[in-house]
Amino acid sequence: MRRDFPSVPSLFGFFAQMVRPRSFKAVVAAGLAVSLCTASCRAAVVTVGTPLPIPVAENISIVCGQPGCLFTNPSAPNGLSDISPVDGVIIRWRLYGPTSKTGYRLRVLSPFGNEYLGAGTSASSMTAGTKVVTTFPTHLPVKAGQLIGLEIGGDAGFLFGFSSSVTSMVLEPAPFDGESTAPSTAWGTGHYLFPFNADVLPPPSIVGISPTGGLFTNGTEVTISGDNFAEVESVTFGGEPVSFRVDSESRLTASVPPVSTPATVPVRVMTAAGTAKAPANFSYEGPSSSCVVPRLNGKSLSVVRKALRRHDCSLGQVRRRHHATAKSGRVKLQSPRAGTVLSPGGEVRVTLGLAPTHAS
Repeated sequence: MRRDFPSVPSLFGFFAQMVRPRSFKAVVAAGLAVSLCTASCRAAVVTVGTPLPIPVAENISIVCGQPGCLFTNPSAPNGLSDISPVDGVIIRWRLYGPTSKTGYRLRVLSPFGNEYLGAGTSASSMTAGTKVVTTFPTHLPVKAGQLIGLEIGGDAGFLFGFSSSVTSMVLEPAPFDGESTAPSTAWGTGHYLFPFNADVLPPPSIVGISPTGGLFTNGTEVTISGDNFAEVESVTFGGEPVSFRVDSESRLTASVPPVSTPATVPVRVMTAAGTAKAPANFSYEGPSSSCVVPRLNGKSLSVVRKALRRHDCSLGQVRRRHHATAKSGRVKLQSPRAGTVLSPGGEVRVTLGLAPTHAS
């Protein structure tokens, strides 16, 4: 059944009739009353505002005066008001049913006594079609308890619907960022559903990593536990990006590359809403100890044994020339040569010969 909505001039009168001396205080109080965060608030992306397409049968079309105005719903049923329940960043917003003109912007407002303070503005939107849902990307910080509103320019039309369970508010003109203004008495406080919403991405958090360290080879995986892991942009170990996969909003799996030397490094997860650092660093163990063959020429066999132990090597075959003994002989040849890297305990072969005698 079609409902006849009042004309634009009669709307102004209707708004004015609804204004009471304490109407705006009630609106401010509603803006300050943030709903308790339920399990749904822990979702990586929180949608704030009206479900779209707009859940009413008819819409009212208006054109705001110069230089423009801002519409918002401080309260609505089922927690679907335009108040953000979480800190984060608005990563996109949607608008239903504007005219084809441009000039729509998303705004963030902070309650400021009986007024509202401009706390952030998105870029102007692209042209949007009539009675369709259009999505606009943005990067607009918002805090829990702040109000999200839609600003329209003086030459832009707007469609909205009536809902008796909604408390709506108009600011005309919209405040500049850093400045405050009170709700417009010309419009008053009504029951109109403004058809826009915004996706707020809370910042990520890390509660732990497993394992916390070890000796790693290519393909070794580390589990990162935390929250708000949707839309992760990068994961770093010691500032170096690593490959990863998002298992859920509370779990990531990172593939850790090997390292050449031991190191203890921070672990970070980055999204558009911010960066989370693990509560404890990750400890890389370097490759296991190896035998780096020392230079042995001219050394006695007892000295050779000690030098090899210090370098995690072992003595292999010993050959003797010219009646050299373990006590009198000195290394004439060694294999492999000095500087060669062997596995731990690698054998080094030597050939002993007699030390030269010097005439007095």
